[in-house]
Amino acid sequence: MKCFRHLFVFACVALSFAAWATPRAHADALQQTYTIPGWRLEKLLGNTDGDLAYEMLMVNRASGYYGVFDAGTGALQKPFTSITPATGWIEPIDFDGDGRAELVARVDDGVHRDVVVWRDSLGSYYVRFSHTEPVVSQFGDKVRSTTFKDLVEVQPGDVVVRNWTNGAELMRASTAGPGWNTTHQADARPVDVDGDGIDELLLLNFGVSCRLYKWNGTQYVMLWIKTGNWFFDQSFNCDTDSHREMALIDLNGNGGLGRYRILDGLTGATELDPSAFTGSYSFQPVDHDGDGIMELFFTQTVPTSLTAAYQWNGLTYQTSFSHADLTTLVQPVRMRATTQTEYIETLPGDLRIRSSAGFVLFDAAASIPGWPASELPEVQTHDVNHDGLVELVVSFPSGLRMIRYDGTFSQAWSLPGRLLAGNVGSTDADAQDEFLCIEPGAGNVGAYAVYDGLGGAKEGLWPQFTNDRCFVLSGPWEQNGRNSLFFASAGAFAGPKPLNTMVRWNGSGYYNAFAFADTVDMVLAQRNRSATTWDLAEYLTNGDLVIRDAVNGSIRLQASRSLPGWTGIDLLSDPPTRGLAYDTRNSWETMINENGRFTAVRRNLTLDAAGEPGFSTPSAMRVLPSMPNPFRVATTLRFQVPRDGHAQIRIFDAAGRVVRTLDRALTAGNHTVEWDGLDDAGRPSPNGVLFYSVTVGAERQTMKLVRLR
Repeated sequence: MKCFRHLFVFACVALSFAAWATPRAHADALQQTYTIPGWRLEKLLGNTDGDLAYEMLMVNRASGYYGVFDAGTGALQKPFTSITPATGWIEPIDFDGDGRAELVARVDDGVHRDVVVWRDSLGSYYVRFSHTEPVVSQFGDKVRSTTFKDLVEVQPGDVVVRNWTNGAELMRASTAGPGWNTTHQADARPVDVDGDGIDELLLLNFGVSCRLYKWNGTQYVMLWIKTGNWFFDQSFNCDTDSHREMALIDLNGNGGLGRYRILDGLTGATELDPSAFTGSYSFQPVDHDGDGIMELFFTQTVPTSLTAAYQWNGLTYQTSFSHADLTTLVQPVRMRATTQTEYIETLPGDLRIRSSAGFVLFDAAASIPGWPASELPEVQTHDVNHDGLVELVVSFPSGLRMIRYDGTFSQAWSLPGRLLAGNVGSTDADAQDEFLCIEPGAGNVGAYAVYDGLGGAKEGLWPQFTNDRCFVLSGPWEQNGRNSLFFASAGAFAGPKPLNTMVRWNGSGYYNAFAFADTVDMVLAQRNRSATTWDLAEYLTNGDLVIRDAVNGSIRLQASRSLPGWTGIDLLSDPPTRGLAYDTRNSWETMINENGRFTAVRRNLTLDAAGEPGFSTPSAMRVLPSMPNPFRVATTLRFQVPRDGHAQIRIFDAAGRVVRTLDRALTAGNHTVEWDGLDDAGRPSPNGVLFYSVTVGAERQTMKLVRLR
């Protein structure tokens, strides 16, 4: 089982352990819907057939084979008796954008191999196409059109693009251009170089060449080829033309340490070769002035120290600044204004902040009395007061310090001897975040305490909860704009009297909202009943499962009492329970992997005439605030649509550029869409103000959301 002791922890401020009522079972309980003996849940596939319910990919515990089951009823819809997790995989890919994913199955057990694309038709799956060529990996991508995807297969030594409708070969790298070597490994990366919504394909033939292909309406044509041993890093716009550039790494460069080249995306011409960097170095593009054109930053520590920034001047790249200080970290931040970027540099015993032109704005060792010049600082950035500007929390073996800008750069507070456990968000009456810290103790073991994020004042201390015996969760479980804090004493580390306590702010201090003495291996915060209702899922050391309301602690489910034939929680599953929407109407259920079977439980909802959970159909389209908002990693988009149809769901940055496309077919009703915070290329989205819009037919509504660091 995974160790969860050092999960992202959060502290609570306990004033006193006043009397509390033991939480009791709640009328709004979770009830068993169905069980599937002998199977365990692997993952949710989304909607792959014609009904409203999603499908689940399950694994037979005896044979190891895959099977596809209906998440609404638990019925087996498609067995895959030749594919196991050890010999292949099954992935959902919505090739035609109709909201129903096709199933791409691959098996290679050393004796036979197959790639099969399945599609549902009138309640049964049929083979769209298949072949027996070896495949290392594959993905669906819009490489010919903005409305549908094709199948891109990476084979041993080759890359093949297939028409999604019939499997017809559209391109094979080994025959599409000169000099391809099938004895060398291959890879493919989709890159929308020209910004038309259709990806070009960068094909890598390691040790031989890289080449870029584009669909011209009838066939793939090679735009350029570059010989050598190349690796694709990322693409971006760093000059004034209309297309993107690429950062490639010459794997043979610098004596095998790797060497970056910045290439023109459409021509492959080298635009920048930072030849001054001769060792192992790092690279990052940053748009420090917000003009949509990236500046390029390189940092090297060996064989010599060197940091340099390059900027396009209209004709070529010029050096914005460079220096030879021994930096261990260079990171872009925005501390003074949301429209300008600074750079923090950590050095042995020092921290510096530079302007985008390279001028030193702040030197901590020279400016702060008592700065620990013999220790190496570690820096985290936090937008504590949610103004779009970050503060710096600097960790040393000797304690914590915060650096912020308030007209000038200065130290806001210092906490000697404390260790940073995490940012717990806003847990009290003010708007800024608090920090959970570990108080001084022997061997880095100490009690949890909460400190004000801006002032550094201690707001609460829990001597009974120490970091060697418990972990801490935090979340917006009450939906009131403040986070609650939950302390869980874990398993063998809990001591003779385990105590699990929910702590909240009551207007003047922290209080114990509820507590219980279950001995747990793990506790997860999950949404089991709706998109806005939170529970705590307890995995007890005796194998039992208890689900509690995260607001009042009432028991929604105790598996050993409520589920006939309970066999114990399967802690080897990842995770053992999942709370999620199981159909397109945002109906929720809890999926439980037991030892020997799978069980689904739901709220006891009133059924409509069709025997399905009843939901009222909205009379008008409405886009609701995402939750959480602001967010740091992921958020849930919420909206209502009054009729069935295709919905355009888009995330935009503050400049109106599309960050992520989440389009899908929806039925009338209430909907949520989980956004993982990544853009369409799989990179983290920008911090700060973002927008999401939902368009159905001629109606469009937009809502603001904010991403924090």
